Amino acid sequence: MMRFFEETAPYSFHKFIGDYLINKCLFFDAKSHLHKAERLLPDQEDPELYVLIAVANSHLENVLTSNQYARRALRIFQEKLYYSRIIECEIILASNYTFVNEYQQAKEQLERIESLIDHKFEKHSKVKINFHLSLINAMQNNYGEAIQLLKENLETDVNETELMHSRYLLAHTYYITDRFDEALELIETGRTLAQAHQLNYYLIKFKSLKLVIEKKSEDLVDFLNKSALPFFKVTGQAFDLRYYYQLLGYTLYNMKKYKRAAEVLMVADEQRRRFWNTI
Repeated sequence: MMRFFEETAPYSFHKFIGDYLINKCLFFDAKSHLHKAERLLPDQEDPELYVLIAVANSHLENVLTSNQYARRALRIFQEKLYYSRIIECEIILASNYTFVNEYQQAKEQLERIESLIDHKFEKHSKVKINFHLSLINAMQNNYGEAIQLLKENLETDVNETELMHSRYLLAHTYYITDRFDEALELIETGRTLAQAHQLNYYLIKFKSLKLVIEKKSEDLVDFLNKSALPFFKVTGQAFDLRYYYQLLGYTLYNMKKYKRAAEVLMVADEQRRRFWNTI
């Protein structure tokens, strides 16, 4: 059936597969399919396709490319007065500021967007805004504010898969603030939901965090080497790839495996420098 779909409607096929892969956090593959779709419509514009390309590139931390496509989509949606999609583009543009450490600018833009939406009818946008604001607050050590926003998200009536980012970040924030029992409770719930929805991205993140909290260093090193890092190399999730290299390096250092720790941390630093050289 999928083969028939591909042969009879190649544009729709690649766009659909790209969207599906984004939801599975497989961003390299998603980007490939979305650009194939773009090449099939050289003389037309599809703002929904541009949004998907912007999202994929945002997760890959291709900030300039993400912004270009988000602005192309935004222009078309503004011409059509398509309110909800305008908000979506604005959120992408605001969230990209966080990747270049422009936290205040990101926060101001997200708060401006929030002031414009109807929270009763734009629940999905509100969840996204809360998540990005909570991420900024967590990065600035404002953990109380981050926790409040994330708990508000988890009480929102939207599809459970849309809350996975918030569920994981809340568990991680509980860990940072030494609320280990609450973190472990969220981790177990998150792993169950991730398993039910076949979200390997979150299965890896929740398991890694659980091993960190339980201080199972040997198991964590093994899991990072065999599962987490290979997975993120394939998906292209740039932020996570750097983070888990750093986690592996610090764990090895604490285990007094200094030479190997130094090697791993050098790779993490190379990932960081590679990002800054591309923006």
